[in-house]
Amino acid sequence: MLYMELAPEPVRLRAVPIGGGAVLAEIPAALSATLAQSGLPGLSPPFGSVAVSGPGGERTLAAMRPPADLAAMEPSEITLAIDAAGDPFDLCTSLDSASGGRLLDFLLGFCRTAFRIGADGDFAALARRVARDCAVPGGEVTALATVPHGRMLVRGGDWTGPVFLLGRAGVCLLMADIEPLKPTNTGWLVADVVPDTFAFGWTRTEVDPALLVLLSDPRWAPVLVFPGEYAEPERVVDALPAASGPGARRPLFVLLDATWSEARKMFRKSPYLARLPVLSLRPEQVSAYVLRRSRREDHFCTSEVAALCLALAGEAHAAQVLEAWLDVFTHHYVQARHQLPAAWDGEAHQRLRALGVQ
Repeated sequence: MLYMELAPEPVRLRAVPIGGGAVLAEIPAALSATLAQSGLPGLSPPFGSVAVSGPGGERTLAAMRPPADLAAMEPSEITLAIDAAGDPFDLCTSLDSASGGRLLDFLLGFCRTAFRIGADGDFAALARRVARDCAVPGGEVTALATVPHGRMLVRGGDWTGPVFLLGRAGVCLLMADIEPLKPTNTGWLVADVVPDTFAFGWTRTEVDPALLVLLSDPRWAPVLVFPGEYAEPERVVDALPAASGPGARRPLFVLLDATWSEARKMFRKSPYLARLPVLSLRPEQVSAYVLRRSRREDHFCTSEVAALCLALAGEAHAAQVLEAWLDVFTHHYVQARHQLPAAWDGEAHQRLRALGVQ
């Protein structure tokens, strides 16, 4: 008698679009350990996942960007079944409040950044529903995530979340050499607060093609933030153009994340930046950054510059959160350098908490 071994039926993962070409899919518990780290075979990054739990047990929700042609993916025992008309919130129900908070962080943090999802109506509505029905059931959810901008403050229940910023403004960091590796770098603090933060390494001879695509994106109005004394007078502006209507371009602040000498070289030797208007800031305060010092008091660290830009764009709360976050970062760095414990109830943390960030 001849026996034939039949190939097992592939596992089909239901996936629902969430914006930016990305989908949200539920991964069964048996596959979570494998897929949560590496993603589906043949799937290009980014790929992210978050573990959640509820009355139905533990499971994993994953976000990914599948190819336009699913048949082009490598043959695998696991396939995607995209429900184009489905409601992504169906995957988010029956969660405990702690899981709801993690999912909200995942959506507004990783998903918005990795897939460059705008604060459009569908995505903002999903975030509001997760906040109201999962993270803080019975608690208070003040949702201002309206098109095209807004904020969401989540409080109550067993989980208290931060202020999630769905602002119009974005930040593009051009990072010199080993700047991202320095423990005193503050560019990463900007990404913690501003979801639409983009970061690119800078070299004199090459430019990342993705950076050129971003600077040419019609949705953005990029401005290069640099002292006006170093630019042609006709390029210098000290304010942003008024934005009105749902189709208005969003401000994108291009910051040179480097030492002052490196930043001047980057400014001179980056021809693709020459077409951008130069935003010259004239702050009244003196820099409070103490981890590295400049010879001039009118030089600011990257996160301080970003906070000034956000305030100029009318996003005062985001600016205040970023300023407070820098204070907390500085406090922890200085304490660690002197082998001292952090003061969790100190002035820096109290200021951050007063802004709604835990």
